[in-house]
Amino acid sequence: MKEKTRLAPKREKIKQGGKDNNLNNTHNNQMSKNALKINHRKILDALQKSDNEKRALIEGLRDLIRVRYLSPDFRIIWTNTDPIQGLETGDDTVSPVYCYTLLRGRTEPCPNCEAKEALERECFYENKESKPAGGRHFIARGIPVKDKQGKILGVMHIALNITKYKETEDGLKITNEFLHSLLRNSPTPICVSGPDGRIKTINNAWENTFGFKQNQTIGKFFHDIFPKNIADRINDANKIILESNAPIELEESIECPEGLHHFHTVKFPLQDSTGQTAAVGTILVDVTGRKHAEQELTEREMELKIKSLQLEETNTALKVLLRQREDDQRELEERISSNLQELVLPYLQKLKGTRLSEVQTSYMEVAETHLKEIAAPFLRQTVSRYPHMTAKELQVATLVREGRSNKEIADLMHVSLNTIEIHRYNLRKKLGLQNKKVNLRSYLLSLNKLPNTAARN
Repeated sequence: MKEKTRLAPKREKIKQGGKDNNLNNTHNNQMSKNALKINHRKILDALQKSDNEKRALIEGLRDLIRVRYLSPDFRIIWTNTDPIQGLETGDDTVSPVYCYTLLRGRTEPCPNCEAKEALERECFYENKESKPAGGRHFIARGIPVKDKQGKILGVMHIALNITKYKETEDGLKITNEFLHSLLRNSPTPICVSGPDGRIKTINNAWENTFGFKQNQTIGKFFHDIFPKNIADRINDANKIILESNAPIELEESIECPEGLHHFHTVKFPLQDSTGQTAAVGTILVDVTGRKHAEQELTEREMELKIKSLQLEETNTALKVLLRQREDDQRELEERISSNLQELVLPYLQKLKGTRLSEVQTSYMEVAETHLKEIAAPFLRQTVSRYPHMTAKELQVATLVREGRSNKEIADLMHVSLNTIEIHRYNLRKKLGLQNKKVNLRSYLLSLNKLPNTAARN
């Protein structure tokens, strides 16, 4: 009995301990379940976050990079470009959409498709040649998606839109081709050399001018093809360009196969994208013809200067001769006047003292008047100033100056009155008195008072 009494409390304790363990296990199980739920929720949240980030990233690449996830049979599972009903919601009732049907209207996969190649090769595949699609260009990649066991679950098809780059590249190609064509066909010699002094580019005109072909010059130094003095001069000018980073102009002469040529040279820096001078451009404008023309002009100017001096000397000599002639003429006139005054007019005065008829007396007076005029300066000055006057006009002018009327002049000259009026008209015209209220006799009387150097009318 005592033994049983001792064992009873122990059994109670064991029974109580079993209950406590069951409670503890239940509690632990509940905590494990809660932890699993929390972990599961965290995993779901992380997956959701990852999916959102993926979607945000892929959506941000829209119009730049096209991303499509395809099943092994090329069904579109999701995409960031093509709005397809049912893809976002996961609606299984929507008919599957295949990429080759949506994009190309085909009933089977496209040949050379990047996704198809990636699935067949089971590795990354890239089509490096851009293909136009709807007027746009892309570089495409296919990347197979595998599970842990290496089983292919699908394929990612990524296409980079390089349309703008392609258009820029095409534009640069056109510009580059234009510049190369301009360089090749320019009639002016053009050369491009590097900072090390090696020749990089020459054009056809440069070849023809200096007689060196492309294969003889490209990569060579100027000392390899030109004499030392010319090469040193070219290198010194290029050094100035490299140091100053600014263009210069200079005149130079270079011996060419056709002889010495003169050039107006323009040198300028060619800069890279960083603004550093990467090369020196040289344009040589052949001014040999102009130089020859200038030399000929200088020679002609010198000849003209010599001839001008000779003409001046001749002119001086002529002036001396003319002055001598005038002096001789004046001396002759003075001698004639003196002879008339001393040898002729005295006898006329004696003749007037004899018995003469009225007509003879009139003729005598006219003869005396004319002889006096010859001795006087009027007639000489009139002939000198107005050499275009006729003898009849000079005779009428002399008689008008004496105060004779038109009728008296007509009688003395045995012509009609109308003829005398015509002579008077011509006199006024030649003396510059037309349409002027100037008396003809007064003007003729004033001619004696004018100096011999008066300007002719």
